[in-house]
Amino acid sequence: GLHARASDCARACLGLQPAQPLAHFLLSQLCRRQHQQQAAWQHIQAAWHGLLAQAPQPQVVHLEVLNRLLALLGIRQQYEHFPPWLATFERFHADLEPAALSDIQYRRLRESEGEYALAQALYLAQAPSVTQTTEILEQQLRYFAQAIDQGSPSTRHVALHRQAETL
Repeated sequence: GLHARASDCARACLGLQPAQPLAHFLLSQLCRRQHQQQAAWQHIQAAWHGLLAQAPQPQVVHLEVLNRLLALLGIRQQYEHFPPWLATFERFHADLEPAALSDIQYRRLRESEGEYALAQALYLAQAPSVTQTTEILEQQLRYFAQAIDQGSPSTRHVALHRQAETL
């Protein structure tokens, strides 16, 4: 019942500040864990739009929200929406100033890059529009290797399993 209680608390926070992107981000994560994919999708979109309104300059949190958005697209099997969001991640990543990041922010950046690599690999593996050729499989393996190298422990875990399945 902790997820439900945490969701109730996040909703109460949103009752006080409806445009708070981090509360939407948290609620999206909680909804996803409770298999409420539609609600998770709505909250991650609200988080993205709220974050852009509050902090239009690229920050690590933008990449983290984009990664959650990509994960939800994959869960919902909406692969046709991946290319524009992949391009958005690339644009925000390119505009981010790594030299201005603290050590913690830099670690979060690397983990975001790893999670993004995993999202790309999974997109290539699952999108019906992507023909599985040797080149695509090699590219997937490179993305899995990057996810293993840079990702958080949970990202590395998923990437290792998917890499083994692909091999």
